[in-house]
Formats: sequence, C-alpha cells, structure tokens
Amino acid sequence: MTLLLPQLNHIHKPPVVLYRRLRKPYRLPVISAVSGKELILSGKVRAVEPKEAKTVVASEGYVLLDVRPAWEREKARVKGSLHVPLFVEDTDNGPITLLKKWIHLGYIGLWTGQRFTMFNDEFTPRVVEAVPDKETKVLVACGEGLRSLAAVSKLHGEGYKSLGWLTGGFNRVTEGDFPEIEGTEELRFATIGGVAASSKSFRDRNLSNWGPCTLRTMGDFNLALVIVAIVVCVIVFISSIYLLVNYQHPDDANQAYFPKFVVVFGLSIAMISILMLPADVANRHACRHAIYNGACNLTLPMKDLWLAIYIVDAILVFFVIPFAMFFYEGDQDKTLGKRIKSALIWVVTTAVVCALVLGILYGVIGKVDFSVRHLASATSTFPTSWQFSNTQPCIGNTARQCSAFTANPTSEKTWTMRTTFPEYVVALATIVGSVLFTIFGGVGIACLPLGLITAFIRRPKAVITRSQYIKEATELGKKARELKKAADGLHQEERSGAKGRKWRKNVKAVEKELLQLEEDVNLLEEMYPQGEQAETAWAFTVLGYLAKFILGILGLIVSIAWVAHIIIYLLVDPPLSPFLNEVFIKLDDVWGLLGTAAFAFFCFYLLLAVIAGAMMLGLKLVFITIHPMKWGATLMNSFLFNVGLILLCSISVIQFCATAFGYYAQATAAQEIFGHTLQSLRGIKYLYKYNVFQIGFVILAGLTFLYYIAFGWRRKKPSGRFQLSS
Repeated sequence: MTLLLPQLNHIHKPPVVLYRRLRKPYRLPVISAVSGKELILSGKVRAVEPKEAKTVVASEGYVLLDVRPAWEREKARVKGSLHVPLFVEDTDNGPITLLKKWIHLGYIGLWTGQRFTMFNDEFTPRVVEAVPDKETKVLVACGEGLRSLAAVSKLHGEGYKSLGWLTGGFNRVTEGDFPEIEGTEELRFATIGGVAASSKSFRDRNLSNWGPCTLRTMGDFNLALVIVAIVVCVIVFISSIYLLVNYQHPDDANQAYFPKFVVVFGLSIAMISILMLPADVANRHACRHAIYNGACNLTLPMKDLWLAIYIVDAILVFFVIPFAMFFYEGDQDKTLGKRIKSALIWVVTTAVVCALVLGILYGVIGKVDFSVRHLASATSTFPTSWQFSNTQPCIGNTARQCSAFTANPTSEKTWTMRTTFPEYVVALATIVGSVLFTIFGGVGIACLPLGLITAFIRRPKAVITRSQYIKEATELGKKARELKKAADGLHQEERSGAKGRKWRKNVKAVEKELLQLEEDVNLLEEMYPQGEQAETAWAFTVLGYLAKFILGILGLIVSIAWVAHIIIYLLVDPPLSPFLNEVFIKLDDVWGLLGTAAFAFFCFYLLLAVIAGAMMLGLKLVFITIHPMKWGATLMNSFLFNVGLILLCSISVIQFCATAFGYYAQATAAQEIFGHTLQSLRGIKYLYKYNVFQIGFVILAGLTFLYYIAFGWRRKKPSGRFQLSS
C-alpha cells in the first residue's frame, strides 16, 4: 500500500477541538452533552433519523420521550408521546437571577422566544415512574437535538440500555415522519418564538410565491447573526461616510459624486470583509455541539458570502477604482461622454497588459509544489479487535503495519501539480496585498496609538494672548500670499505648455507647503478660539486631546498584544502558547459571543492599523505619486488610490487573522479558503515557509516605535520663507 501524505511539520497549531462543553445557568448542575455524543458514536445509543422515526415507534416498539419545555410542546406534539421536560422555567426572582434573565433576554430570549430555564430535578424520577422497565426502548427527542443528547446521557447513567436519539430533533422533521401531530404549529417550527416567530410569520405571508426551496434556505439562517450583520453593515456605511466628509479636500465639495460613491462603497466592503471572519467563527459556534455539521441548520452560507465579497473586492480594485481615478483626472473641459470614453480606454488598456503579464507568469511558474512523504507498507487484514495507544499507534501486535509512525525526514518528496488560473490570480493578488499589508500594517500598528499619544503631548497647553495671535496670523498671511503667488506662476506655466520636470517638482512643493499651512491655521484656531462660545470651544479642545490620550493608551496595549501574539504564536517554533486564542475561548466561556466580539475587535483593529499606515506613508510609484491622506485636505485621486490599497490589503488582513488565530477560528469557511495551495505556490511558498511577512511586520512596527520615541514628541519647526526651484 502506498500513501502520499502532505508534510505539515512547518505548521504549528494546537490540536483541533471541535466540540466544547454545554454551559447552564449559574448555581445549577451542569449537564454535559459530550458523554451523550460518545454514546452515539460508540453505538451504545442508536441515532435515529427523522424519516425512520415512524417505523421505529410503530414497528420496533420505541416509546417517544419528548423532553422539550411545556411552552414548546403546546405548539406542536406527536400524539401519544411521553412528555417529561429536561428544563423548566426558572421562577426565582433574586437579584442575580434577574440580572441573568435580562442578559438572557437580550442575548437569545428576545430573538428566539426561549425562556430562562433551570434543570428539572424531577426529570429522572418522572421518567422512571412513567417507564419503570429499564429494558424498554425509549426514543428521546427535543427541538434541535442538544437537550435530548443531554437527556440520553442522563438516562443511560440511570440504567436505561435501549435508548434512541432523534438526530437534529423535531426541527428536522418533515411532513409524514410521524403519523399524527397535535397543536397549532408545524412540529419543526415549534421551537421558534420571539422575533424569529414574527419573522417567520412575515415570511410566510409575503414570500410564499418564492417557492419552498428559497423559503427553506432562508429559514436555515441564524436570525441573530443576520440582525447583527445588518446593524454592523449600517454602522460601517455611516463610518465610511464620516471618513469621506472629514478627509475630503474643500475643492471636491459638492462635486465628484461618482468617485465619492466608490470611496464609500470600497471602504464599506473593506470593513465588512474583515468583520466577516468573526461572523464566520460565530456561525461555526452555532453548530459546535452538533455530532456532524449536517445535523445543524442554524448557519449562514459563509462560503457564498466569502465568494461574493472576493468578487466585489476584485472588481473594485482592478476595474471600478482605476476607472474612477481616470475619470476624475480627466480634462474638465471635455464632455461627460468623452471623459467616460477616455477612462474606459485607459482601464481596458491596463486590464489587457495585466492579463498578458499574468498569462505569461501562469504559463511559466503557475504550479504548486506540495511537500509529501512517500510511505509504503505491507497491507494487513483488520483483526476482530484492536487497541491504539501512544506506543502502539498502528495495527499489529508484533510489528507495526504502517510506516507513517517511523518515517524519517529523508522520505520527504515534492508533489507538483498545476494550479487553476483563477487560483493563481488570487494568489498573486494576495501576495501583493501581503507586501502592502506588511508595510502599512507594520507602520500603522505603531503609529495608530503613538500618533494619538504624541498629539496629546504636542497639544496647546493654554490659550495664547491676542498679541501672540496677531503675530502668528500675520506670519501665516505672508506665507499664504507667497503660496498664492507661486501657484499663479505655475498656472501660467501650465497654460504656456512648459510642464517639465522642474514644473512638476514645484507643484509638489506647493502642495506640501499648502498642507502644512492648513495644519498651522487649524492649530492657531485651537490656541486662540474666538466668538461667543470661545470657552466652550477650548473645553472641547482639551477634552478631545484627553480622549486621544486615553484611546492612544488603549490602542498601545492592543498593539503590544498583537506584536507579542505574532512572536509567541507564529514566529517561535514551536509556539510558546496559543495566547490570544485562549483569551477568546475563555471570554466565550464567560458569556456567549464575548470572545467572538473580542476577536472581531482585534481583526478590525488590524485593518485600522493598515489604514493608519497608508494615510501616514502614502505610496510613490514610477508614474504617479500619491500623497499621504490629510484630515480635510485629501483630494479624491489620493482617496481612491488609498481605498484601492486598503481593499487589496483587506484580503491579506483576513488571511493573517485566520492564521494568527487558527486555534480559535478553526473549522470555518475562511480556513477552507486559505488552504495550502497559496502557501505551496512555486516561487512564493518560501515567503510563508520562513515567515517573511510576519518578520517584516514586527521589524517595521519596532522601527516605527523607535521613530516616535525619538522624534514623534517634537513640534515641527516653521519651514521659513517658501521659494520655488529655479
């Protein structure tokens, strides 16, 4: 027998744990569904599919035991079934219980209609009273299969040996699976209440013409995640508009609406793509207790959502944003049709050139080199019984019947195969994004908090006198007149056609001095507030700098935690600790989605660091120079280009977070997407093998930190009289 096994020794992650313990309310006994799962997997308890239920009850003599609470059973129930609830409503109104009831209401009760429950101490005695013969066949069922799994574990421990478990619960029951149903609702919808019931009612009334397939798909969504996703999208959209309004240049006010739409849409997509990874984790956690993924239907279609985000991201970066830039930079004297035509020509030309380059690269090096071990061993028939242990991991008592355990490193070989063209394009785009992410993220992870702290350090300490204000304003007025004179001269040169190298250099110098002048004017207005609300304005200025200092300290803590996690978990071989992965898991143990929320914060903070780095550095290419983004002074071409960079980096941020938090974000759709193909691509795999991006990220973060320590606290000196190059 010959096997080709991937060599994964270079990937260091803690063992995958797919199932975590069930948690019940405080002061109540904990019922573990893990032992119930083991009973199912070992065959000691029979797993019964809903379509088998009618036959099992009618022909095999099973007694159907319904362990749902009374309010669920009232809506729909199987006629003749035995009812003993595993949980009953908690009627305690003590202060701690009331607090937990309010948390439960906001977290799950409002959305699903589930009441705050406690374990029914009379569950086992009542079952024994109703079914005294412990040889009786009992089929245990609930709404989703989780409570019945815990009940199976409880009854097995009580001595019942002929137990069955309805897989997926009544939620997976279809018409005809049970002979007679009593109640006002369909059996599979009996667990739905609260907002979810209202949503279902609305859907049934208004969407019936969509067909059963569509309705079933919509019903499979986790409503709470859908609501959270909608709220987050609205917040992200408002945040994008806020950034546009406050960063745009006054010259772009009330015009350039199409580029502005692209900027808002692009920033929204970048932020949503980052927040989709925590949503992916929360989506997986909704099914973490299922025996297998198919037994859980409370999930969002994450793979389809990821695919949609990637397609929109690619269209924006490679087509829409370049078109908007060429359209914005077009001659304003031309008609709208001519500007659109000119922009399309540039975009198509760029796309053709890029396609040719990608095609050549794909034809030459578009292959994947997987590291494998060639293992060969003799075959052996399976014995009637065997045991595995650390010292005996393979079949056979005298000699191991497989060579994987004793294989030496010399058996490693390379398995080469050609990747698909779309995968290759995505891989190259990811590499470009990874380079930009390393640069901007490494700088931004330090400058984001330190910039806020240094702004507090360099803040105006007190209001200046009127005479000082007049003196400073006079100097700024002189500089403004110099800049106007220089700008007029450059405009005349442009009209005469003398747009050479010296002219372009002088244009850049004027733009730089103009930005500095605007900063000096804003600072002067802060130091000498005027008008009837001068005292109030100064108070808000002081509070604003204090808020920057507090946010800077908190951001510095998060940045240090990020860098420490990269070193501890990704760079050290083997990892010293899962670090933040364990923190997120423990936060989930404290309360619901708290760990997922913290995970979302760290991922989103990394994107903010990339944005901060892009705004600080900008980018200089061979044919075009993009200046750093400035508050209230960013032209739309700079805005568009930086949004393109952020979109390109967002894919790398997702990949980086999926790798850095691989222990916590396990078994997600994102991990399936970021498989080994990218990290084994020819010519690229060594960048991942030797952690080039992570090392570069940490080095740039350290250099930026040292720069701020050495120079960041100093005030900028006046540049003096401005002169053009002659």
